[in-house]
Amino acid sequence: MFKPSAYSFEERSVSLPFGVVLHMRPANSIDVEQAQTEAGQAIRDFLMSQGALAAFGVPNSLLAQHGLGLDESDEDGVFSSGDEEAANDFLAERLRRFLGLSSFVSSVLLFEQLVSSWEHVGNEKGEPLALSRDAIGQFLLHKDMKSAFDRVAYSVQATVSAEGNELPVSQPGSGEAVRTTAWDAKS
Repeated sequence: MFKPSAYSFEERSVSLPFGVVLHMRPANSIDVEQAQTEAGQAIRDFLMSQGALAAFGVPNSLLAQHGLGLDESDEDGVFSSGDEEAANDFLAERLRRFLGLSSFVSSVLLFEQLVSSWEHVGNEKGEPLALSRDAIGQFLLHKDMKSAFDRVAYSVQATVSAEGNELPVSQPGSGEAVRTTAWDAKS
């Protein structure tokens, strides 16, 4: 059964670690798809030019030639060694880094869409930071912030996933399925 209060998209104040307060709404499926599509574009641009991710607050040290391990070089000789297991492990680690980066960029983009303001977020001098893509990226790199934000942002999707559609399962073609369309009109 549909529970309207469980799927509320109204803006609310959310407390995160270290006293940070976000004024935001949870993501809907359109927000998520849009962020993932734009993240894919940013990752593609990154593969063409590493500077593309600097706008997301990713530190230059991570963008160095081998920081993410996404380049094609074989300076360590992993591929030329002939050790297939080592080469597979190396590629698996590259994929984990790539997926982590994609998730991070998606979270930055969702944050931009969902958060209207924040409190208790400042620079090294304690001065309040304005919301910007760079500041959001740096904020989400802090310990526990990305996971705390993602938990709140994806709360509607988590609720829907946990509940399922609450309709009884029936075998295909058994005629036992619950009718989900309108009844035929009778004149």
